[in-house]
Amino acid sequence: MRRWCNEIDRGITNPGEFKELQLKTLSGESLHSTNELLDELAQRIMSRYESTAQAEPLEIDASSLEPPDRTIEFYHWLLNPDGSYTERFEPFAGEIFAHWYETTFGTPVYAELGKINNSDPVWDMLSIYEADDGAYLRVIQVKTTNGYLRDNCNKALAKFEQLDKTKRYHADLYASLRLIEDKKVLPPHIRGRDVGRMLRYWVTAVHSEPRHSVQPLATYRDKISGSYERRGALFIEAAWPDFWKQIAKRIYDKLDR
Repeated sequence: MRRWCNEIDRGITNPGEFKELQLKTLSGESLHSTNELLDELAQRIMSRYESTAQAEPLEIDASSLEPPDRTIEFYHWLLNPDGSYTERFEPFAGEIFAHWYETTFGTPVYAELGKINNSDPVWDMLSIYEADDGAYLRVIQVKTTNGYLRDNCNKALAKFEQLDKTKRYHADLYASLRLIEDKKVLPPHIRGRDVGRMLRYWVTAVHSEPRHSVQPLATYRDKISGSYERRGALFIEAAWPDFWKQIAKRIYDKLDR
């Protein structure tokens, strides 16, 4: 991603008192004009889709499974028979884009996307970081939105507030952290139950509206109290629907027909 994009630090944004970053292309062109980036993103979407089960699997050794056939039937969750994309495509692709950013410009010990079929998540990604004062968990919501940027960001804040101020979702959070621990991907000195007590929040928004025309996340500080370091957001402006059409076409062209 660093070959084509740069992270712009906008400092602390008010109202909301949150750290704001923006992603821009190095060339100054729109994202959908950056062909190599689109090629790489399409490949990452396919890799994620093909490696994620659509239902909870039985206990089968993954190494013994045959790779799926790349057919339109297999990709029906993302693509229609004519190559146009389904309503699930944009949010799914947006999460892959967000994860790519997180593991490129961020420095997490580990970052994991949520379940593919989760229609109402508190988080779309969990990302574990180390800092001078100890490890912490970045809870991330990804919003892929053609319009309604403010409203969709507010929905993310409502979920964050429920997690931060109540114990409603704590069982789910700690269950997810235990699964991460079981994968043995964390250093021995980092334990899931410890980072689960050190929460920071992040909204990644892939959007069509010009950033300067909208004031999203104005209530961030009201929902998530404490230092501004607990509150952050990344804004990625993309052209609708060209950006998604270009990615979908690349995937469709790789299918067996």
